[in-house]
Amino acid sequence: MIKEYKQILDKKRIELRSKIRELKSIQENNENLRTDYNIKKRRYENFELPKEPNFFEKLTKNKYYSYYQKKLQEHEELRKEMEEAEKALENLQPDDDLEKEIDELDDRIEEYDSIDYSKAISYFLENNKQIILTIEDIQEFKKEYTEEYGERYNYKKDKGRKIEKLEDIMLVHKTDYIPQNSEIGSRMTSDVINEHEHYENGKIYSIKYRPYRNTVHFSVNHEVMGHGNGDWSKKKYIIIVPLKSIPKEKIKNNNEVDTYTEGSVKLTEECYIICPKEDIEKVKKENPNCTIIGYEGEPQPHFANTTLWFLGYPVEDANEHGFNNNEETKRYMSVIENSGYYKSYEKHYYSKEKEDENNKLEYSIFIGMLELIINGQEFQNLSPEEIEKITRLSEKLPVIGEYYKYNAKDIIYINSYLKDIGLDPIIPLEGIKSYEQAKKYALELIKKAQELNKQEVKKSR
Repeated sequence: MIKEYKQILDKKRIELRSKIRELKSIQENNENLRTDYNIKKRRYENFELPKEPNFFEKLTKNKYYSYYQKKLQEHEELRKEMEEAEKALENLQPDDDLEKEIDELDDRIEEYDSIDYSKAISYFLENNKQIILTIEDIQEFKKEYTEEYGERYNYKKDKGRKIEKLEDIMLVHKTDYIPQNSEIGSRMTSDVINEHEHYENGKIYSIKYRPYRNTVHFSVNHEVMGHGNGDWSKKKYIIIVPLKSIPKEKIKNNNEVDTYTEGSVKLTEECYIICPKEDIEKVKKENPNCTIIGYEGEPQPHFANTTLWFLGYPVEDANEHGFNNNEETKRYMSVIENSGYYKSYEKHYYSKEKEDENNKLEYSIFIGMLELIINGQEFQNLSPEEIEKITRLSEKLPVIGEYYKYNAKDIIYINSYLKDIGLDPIIPLEGIKSYEQAKKYALELIKKAQELNKQEVKKSR
């Protein structure tokens, strides 16, 4: 992008210099015309006609008379030349206007010479040009960023772009999936199926389950940072979303490295999606309102920062825990609080959303285990209500691999729980000690859940 933008700027400089040369040529021509007029005017004014011939000379048309007529004709020609030169001056552009225009063009050239490329993306968007990011763009961003802010950890709070208002806050999300229907879906709302390998008795069981994460996560004005639980540097798709485009009630947390929403996020015309240039048309089809920016080659860690920078937004220096500068954290939190977006500042790992997600994940894996146990049982034919009952029944069960190893205390507790939710105890006191018993239990669990669901349907009628 920057390479092309430089070429555009060079072309504009050439056009401006050509225009200046043209204007200076007009100035020179104007000066030549004025000089020509002055010369012709002086020649006409300084021309002396000879004495007019007398009656006899006119009558005889003698030699003097001929001389006089010739001079009279020369005088007339000088008058015509002077008038033509004077007429040529009538439509001249005033010197002051020409000089002003040249000065303005010189100023524009100076602007192009000192440009920091921060208007590159805006230029492409205004002119309906496709934007393709390259490694050169990242290098230009790093160069300009260092010049404006200084080296890392030497951040100068009196310099550079700052988060000072809500409009400055841009959220960054990275993923391997193209947003569908102009929406970033949570794992729970998307058609995502995870796979878990379970080892038991020398065998490997592949258990498919649905994830229950109903949150969408962002970093604030910087790249999504990697940590012990993941690396986002090679994710194919980067979505940049203005915070102000998200309804306040959807925001559940405001940590600068982990701002997240409850549920999916709608993408508006203010959003940007960065993708491989080969995917531009596919991404545009699914997200027609968004601005689509392509990139060459493999995903790079600084494409999000580079895009933010060349859009004119602040780019924060951060690590996996937060901004590297505490003053910027305070500034950001002040904007969040004053705009009514503040909800909490904890990490997702310690949140109630994560606790809920983990609980539901255990249920989801257990249902996957039941699918494995019940050979041929078509779980997709069960209604959501039936699956919910199975989930409720299984919520107190131990993790995979321990489902047939209950001791007497566990069995009494689970049987008591089943009774509390309206089902007869179905786990024998001596525990489940074989695969066949586990299979029988799973089948009966489904049957009981279906019966319970039918009873509730009847009651609702």
